[in-house]
Amino acid sequence: MKVYGRACLADFLGDFIVYRNLEPVDPRLPGLSHLREKIGLAPGLIPRKSSPEYAQVVVNILREAQKLNG
Repeated sequence: MKVYGRACLADFLGDFIVYRNLEPVDPRLPGLSHLREKIGLAPGLIPRKSSPEYAQVVVNILREAQKLNG
């Protein structure tokens, strides 16, 4: 068994981390505040993980991240 030492998510994800409030660390990625109008979310609504709106936000963030990765 090989032991590689301690690591953190940023070691392999970089800034492609999204916080619970659906705002990414990387400023090049859109967060909930920027996607709200695009996907038709009501003002002030923060989607829960079990809702379709949450999935819509995450999918949009992932698409933009994929574009940045090439």
